[in-house]
Amino acid sequence: MDYCIGIDLGGTKIEIIALTPSSDVLFRYRVPTPQGNYQATLDAIFSLAYRKS
Repeated sequence: MDYCIGIDLGGTKIEIIALTPSSDVLFRYRVPTPQGNYQATLDAIFSLAYRKS
């Protein structure tokens, strides 16, 4: 199945969404953006992209 993934990296939150070709939401998750910690920000993005639920 083809799908699109979007990541919104903001100052207060990081959100990820996956959509089908017909724009149905497969999943959508949000976590707070770590402040002042680049590695923690990368870890948060990684954890969203590879979340299992």
